Amino acid sequence: AIYGSQGANGVVMITTKKGVKGKLNIEFSGSHSVDVVSTPVEVLNAKQFGEYMNEAHGDNKYDVANLGEGTNWFDLISQNGSKDNYSISLSGGSDKLNFYVSGKYFGHEGIIKNSSYKKYSTRVRLDAEVSEKLKISTSMQMERGIRENQLPGQSIVTALKFNPTQGIYKEDGFTYTTQSVGDAIVNPYATIMELKSESIADVMSFNTSLEYEIITGLKFKSVLGLMAKSQRAGGYTPTVLVSGGPGSAWMNNKYNTKVLTDNYLSYDRRINDVHKVTVMAGTSYQWDKYEYNSTGASNFVTDATRWWNLGSGSVYARPSSEVKEAEMNSFFGRLNYSFDNKYLLTINGRYDGSSKFGDNNKWAFFPSGALAWNVKNESFLQDFDRLDQFKLRATYGVTGNTAISEYGTLAKYGTVFTVVDNEITNAVSPKTLSNPSLSWETTTQTNFGVDLSFWNGKLRVNADYYTMTTEDLLYSAPVVKYSGYNSSTVNFGSTQNKGIEFAVGTDLNFGALKWTIDLNASNNKNEVKSLPGNEVKYSNIPGFLVQNDATQIIQVGSPVGSFYGYIFDGLYQAGDNIIETGKELGDVKYRDLNNDGVINTSDRQIIGNPNPDLAVGLTNRLSYKNFDLSFFLNGVFGNDVYNFTRMTIDGLYGKSNTSTDVLNRWTPTNTNTDIPRAAGTHRIKSSTRWIEDGTYIRLKNLTLGYSLPNRIVSKLGIQSCKLSISGQNLITWTDYKGFDPEVSTSYSNKNIGLDFNSYPNVRSYTFGVKVGF
Repeated sequence: AIYGSQGANGVVMITTKKGVKGKLNIEFSGSHSVDVVSTPVEVLNAKQFGEYMNEAHGDNKYDVANLGEGTNWFDLISQNGSKDNYSISLSGGSDKLNFYVSGKYFGHEGIIKNSSYKKYSTRVRLDAEVSEKLKISTSMQMERGIRENQLPGQSIVTALKFNPTQGIYKEDGFTYTTQSVGDAIVNPYATIMELKSESIADVMSFNTSLEYEIITGLKFKSVLGLMAKSQRAGGYTPTVLVSGGPGSAWMNNKYNTKVLTDNYLSYDRRINDVHKVTVMAGTSYQWDKYEYNSTGASNFVTDATRWWNLGSGSVYARPSSEVKEAEMNSFFGRLNYSFDNKYLLTINGRYDGSSKFGDNNKWAFFPSGALAWNVKNESFLQDFDRLDQFKLRATYGVTGNTAISEYGTLAKYGTVFTVVDNEITNAVSPKTLSNPSLSWETTTQTNFGVDLSFWNGKLRVNADYYTMTTEDLLYSAPVVKYSGYNSSTVNFGSTQNKGIEFAVGTDLNFGALKWTIDLNASNNKNEVKSLPGNEVKYSNIPGFLVQNDATQIIQVGSPVGSFYGYIFDGLYQAGDNIIETGKELGDVKYRDLNNDGVINTSDRQIIGNPNPDLAVGLTNRLSYKNFDLSFFLNGVFGNDVYNFTRMTIDGLYGKSNTSTDVLNRWTPTNTNTDIPRAAGTHRIKSSTRWIEDGTYIRLKNLTLGYSLPNRIVSKLGIQSCKLSISGQNLITWTDYKGFDPEVSTSYSNKNIGLDFNSYPNVRSYTFGVKVGF
């Protein structure tokens, strides 16, 4: 609770491995995984596609009798992927010095051909007790990650859309085909095989801490952390992908540097074995710097050098570069008090200042506090032997958020170019408005909880009820075009999240068989509480569909990012009053909400909620002698997903391949369906037709392990050996029609539950071994 602005999205405490006193320990672990696409989206084969296209355009362009299965483009670009994960570590120490050294390798061949990722890392940690009063700890980690030929945008959707009657190459046997219907896009196989890219990221981090006991109970601790990350990326589009045009290349470089230091005093005091007091006060400083530059060229004589000889291109791309810095300074304090281990009090305060805000609002104070009552320790419950723990908790706290760019409060200018007297002239123009009054986004949270434990921990129950109100939301709001600006960062309304979290666990013993079960469930309700205006509508429809329909809305009383549009009301059937111009029998029908006999923007409403009503997780761990088995199921219920991928391929406008749902399309002899007729006149609208139930239950992990008996490992001259086999994402129960219901194309909290060009869900099978020496 002391983290203030640094705890805006929760706090995860990570304790890294370290050496312990004793002889040298060596540990090796390795695993190999096989990845398989678990839920492919089925599209039409060549014959089915020909029948569909002939019907959509009213001609007989395709000789259906001579078409068979054709080309399955998704099968062509996909493969079984693999993962290799190996690590080795050495640790040991003495009374005064402990060490831990490790090295790791991770290799991943993607399910899309020609894509891969590799990471090499090493870590060293030293812990020294210099004296009875002074302790020093130091760790350093280095890693290199290499990504090659990562999937370019829309390649998966392109594979689903591409004409199955076409092959990879044209009649000449070496020129790649392009889509013969709709937009003339390059076939997806050519894209993944010929488009080259590489990204190499090097990260080095260093952390050191010093702890000194000044007097009994009073300690000073200083922590320093440094992180430097450099990334170089390059890409090349060869001539074969641009119909004989000039090849093009690009390169960019990114550099990130972070410095973090914490310094604080803490004092522990126990009085008469009844009162326990802990006081802590300190400061924190953080500095971040980001640098970027990029350039490119085109019209190369040869594709051989790719991005490594930009100077050989005769046409140069305009270079770009930027640098950004941000600082945060903080003062914090905490008081913990316990009386007789029955009544507990925590009071925290943090005063944070960020360079991202204007002079008047750089600093903000974030208080928090907590009360707890160990009811079990009261005398009237001492005779309840079956009850181990009974604690009531209540907390209150405020956190802050600085989720804006480094210069978000300042007026910004963008570069523009024009031609004057036949020469290119550069200038600047206004881009964003300044907002010196911009202030911190703050979240106030209250929580009430209870912890129960029975029969020496064999039954555990935890329950919490919380409310979180976020005010002064940071938002990049569009401004009127005639102002000359595009947007301005503002404090924008408020939202509330409230919900319940519940967990129950039990340990069951049946002789040598031990079984642990843990179940957790949560419910969260999100609601917009206030806005400066009535509502904000915006769209995430893929740009190539060329539609201006709003797909989402921020509206008071509704969840953030609610889906917005028309209500799909089936198809126009014989006897219906067709109220939309140009519509025919078998076309999509939308509900006339205001009964005015016209379908227009007034007939739109909220049509979906991306937030689940309930999220659950169930973990089971069983052990019997040298065997252990664990499995984890998770699921969400009651959430909606906006399937933009299905919108892209199932518009039935006769410009691309489509899913096998079209086999049940409307025809004069097949009217009992909600799949519209094939026609080149369809137009896409945001509607409930594209909203799907995202409910699912998934067997997320299943692992079986076997530890070799001591008599065997001793003969082998090792300390331990464990073999394991596991599966991830083995079974998913869902009605969702996309690759994976557990998906969101965007990482923004106003754009959750969107599915477009998403990576397919992968089922993995892993074989592992862990050996200790």
